[in-house]
Amino acid sequence: MKKTLIFLLAVIVLSAVGVASDLLLPMGILMVSLIGAVISVLVGLFTRKYGAARWFGLLIAASLLAIIADLAIHERQVKATKQTADQVVAALERYRAAHGALPASLDKLVPEQLARVPATPHGRFMYQVDSRDFTLGFPTWLFMVETYDSKTKQWSRHDS
Repeated sequence: MKKTLIFLLAVIVLSAVGVASDLLLPMGILMVSLIGAVISVLVGLFTRKYGAARWFGLLIAASLLAIIADLAIHERQVKATKQTADQVVAALERYRAAHGALPASLDKLVPEQLARVPATPHGRFMYQVDSRDFTLGFPTWLFMVETYDSKTKQWSRHDS
């Protein structure tokens, strides 16, 4: 019983750590929990002992809470990163007005338009330029990308 409580506490802590880093850890724990619960219930049907199924049920609940917390945290990060990206977009437009063309890379904005090229929670901004327009993007969760298109002047979310 004591070992089970320690195991459950360790999984909850790992789930919370996964919330801070990425959605994949809580999802993985949730999948293990669901499979474990099904196996425990099947074993319980034959042995009439359902203790393990209860623990897996608690683990499922903890995993779901971790996923919900991760989604809330993630949406805040996306909103903050979009605000930073809007500053980069404004710097790109200022550069275009001053030089008559877009820069080949975001590094060209430093130091004239930006003190430094800002980072995203998952690395660097993705920047593509053609003759007159550009896209600026950053990765979000589960292989999704937020992208700004200078033609439409709008953000969109799509898979990478």
